[in-house]
Amino acid sequence: DGVAALIAALDVVVSAETAVLSLAGAAGAPTVGFGLGRGWVALGQDRSPWYPTVAGLHRRPGEEWRPLMAHVAERTARTIADATTIA
Repeated sequence: DGVAALIAALDVVVSAETAVLSLAGAAGAPTVGFGLGRGWVALGQDRSPWYPTVAGLHRRPGEEWRPLMAHVAERTARTIADATTIA
């Protein structure tokens, strides 16, 4: 319950592929997730049909982490900007 309450209080959740990412997605919170694989990403999209509020960003094989983290930062900024525009 505590983690879900914290997630609900955030503008955006940024998480590696962990239980927090899954909980944020299940709660419908705006989320930027990142990791090594594309296991749950369907049909080449960056969103899962089960977690439509989660943008999944993944490292390509052999790619360094720096480009992925730059993409995570950009997507996070865009998600926050979109949320404040709507509010």
